[in-house]
Amino acid sequence: YNEVLGKGASKTIYRAFGEYEGIEVARNQVKLYDFLQNPGNLEKLYCQIHLLKTLRHNIMKFYPSWLILSIDTLIF
Repeated sequence: YNEVLGKGASKTIYRAFGEYEGIEVARNQVKLYDFLQNPGNLEKLYCQIHLLKTLRHNIMKFYPSWLILSIDTLIF
């Protein structure tokens, strides 16, 4: 899907379809250029991803994240 669910200073959240689970998901897309300019921001991003990966909640579930090098984007 291309529907934007939300936008922040560093990422955009899209409605997406998770083929693995066969359900709708929220996909966070982060432009890494902004984070690479400040190592502290990059560390915060990694901490957020780690926190989401370890979170066990009945409302939200973290699916794998990946890096698309050709467009300098992290999707999680």
